[in-house]
Amino acid sequence: YYVVKLAERFGENYERLFREGITLGNGESCLPAAVRCCPDSENIAFIELFEGKYHQVKRMVHSVGSCVLYLKRMSMGTLKLDENLPAGSYRPLTKEEIGELKES
Repeated sequence: YYVVKLAERFGENYERLFREGITLGNGESCLPAAVRCCPDSENIAFIELFEGKYHQVKRMVHSVGSCVLYLKRMSMGTLKLDENLPAGSYRPLTKEEIGELKES
């Protein structure tokens, strides 16, 4: 899932559009996305995608008439972001993690 901060309030119409599936500017359709608004901020949401198109979150947000100010990927499949990993760095995946990603 992703943490997304928009330039404006993440409105109820945005939630509905994301849950129904969005058609991008080039006519490409996206699968419905799970959305949960942050209770502490009107312009932050948590978005879970079920496919992986190029810059999909940014393109979906643009299609509903807003823009992304901040975007952070928190997980991919069963793999969660290691909070102890410094920004811009990486670590090798374990064999178990690779297997889980291939299964999902």
